[in-house]
Amino acid sequence: MLAWKPCDVASIKGTDGKMIHLITKFTQDIKLIPETEDSQWQRFVSTALKMKVGCIIDAGALCVGKSLENEIVPWIATHP
Repeated sequence: MLAWKPCDVASIKGTDGKMIHLITKFTQDIKLIPETEDSQWQRFVSTALKMKVGCIIDAGALCVGKSLENEIVPWIATHP
């Protein structure tokens, strides 16, 4: 199980520290994303859809540069 301990480093106390706290506090499971012919962001979103997660945090920035309206939502619509 992941554990979070407070840190006295100023740079970690800000937003990054808050996100680390939230992720470690509320993470229930960790899954490896299987290799397929799809791109990483497609495999990431597909895995989340199959797991019926309530929230996706793209900490690895796999969806950076992708248009939610023109790429991600249309892809989701064709991959139930």
